[in-house]
Amino acid sequence: MEPQLEIYHGTWIPRPAKGFDNAGQFVFWVETPVNGKGNSNPGLHPSHLSDAERLEGFLASDLKLSAAAVAAACPEPGGFSLTMPSADGMPLPSIEMAQLSGKYLPDEFDWSEWEINGIAIGHPLSFLRELQFLSGFAGAEFRMGQDLKFWIQYAQQLRAMVRQHQFLPVMKCSQPKKGRSQPIYVAGWAPADSLYERSLRDFAAAMPGMCTLVGKAGQTRTNGKSPVSVLDRTDLLRQFSEQQIDLLVSGTPFTKSFLKRLKNSWFAGALAQTQDSRIAAEIEPSGPDEADVAHWHAWQKKILGQTRRSGFSLGFRLSQDDGNDHRWRIGFVVSCNEDPSLSVDLSDWWPMPERRKEDWQKRFGRQFERNLLVSLG
Repeated sequence: MEPQLEIYHGTWIPRPAKGFDNAGQFVFWVETPVNGKGNSNPGLHPSHLSDAERLEGFLASDLKLSAAAVAAACPEPGGFSLTMPSADGMPLPSIEMAQLSGKYLPDEFDWSEWEINGIAIGHPLSFLRELQFLSGFAGAEFRMGQDLKFWIQYAQQLRAMVRQHQFLPVMKCSQPKKGRSQPIYVAGWAPADSLYERSLRDFAAAMPGMCTLVGKAGQTRTNGKSPVSVLDRTDLLRQFSEQQIDLLVSGTPFTKSFLKRLKNSWFAGALAQTQDSRIAAEIEPSGPDEADVAHWHAWQKKILGQTRRSGFSLGFRLSQDDGNDHRWRIGFVVSCNEDPSLSVDLSDWWPMPERRKEDWQKRFGRQFERNLLVSLG
């Protein structure tokens, strides 16, 4: 049987909601060639897999994911709209589909909004990891669009931060509405890696444009000539990152005795985020107040002192052992952020005379050794 021409896509979609801490969802969808049949729904994208029955079993039957991997992904039907380049009342194919089908993309086009049916993935990190594994061994029929490849790469970066335990509890402030004097604080989790903000900027610059043109179905975001609503790339990445870490923490089975030791503090609520976990632990954590925010802010400044205020980066250097061609050594190296060419090996730092240390500390920042120990973990 001739293989089907399909391109796999996926992207993160913020859900519009009235609440402050709005959730998003990752939606996987399949682009197909135009079937040549009439489109009974003029707003429905005519070149994608929209059959609900086939979508329901697609992960197992077409992607060949194991039953455990499908269960871990927590799939469910998901729809959204995508603002796309269009011509003659039809959406243009993606670059991957155009190359596969041999079609030429026109130089002139309009922008139209199209509804797309797909699969909402409840646990994107595990799902994207499975796709990354499959892409290394699957045949030529396994084809991914640039949007899905992008999210696979970013998810890999985020998983690396999680494995290194580079995340901290955070508090987000919701500005009070009219008639309410006190702000509302929501406790959650966020990456705290020293390179996190830099990686956000790098990945935001590399994000495919179609990832920013998604939204709720039926919400007009184009005037026909250009998109009128484009999502912020950095905000998309930040929301995805924070919600995935929230999901990982809330899925961690903390013991009842451990949560009870935290009593009803806001931190207990940040760990036990689901109602079921709070009932099981017999706790009723309160929301953070102004005093909690002040204590958390002071604690966070201490923990993040190296990344926020210091002038150094910690790395390692692999070098050949003197006198032995078959032995290598790994040494930690500290480099100046302002001038990376200025670096010192930590094995040379500790026996260094105090006067020389003072010269280096002018470049590395105050409390260098304390911040260094925090970085070393």
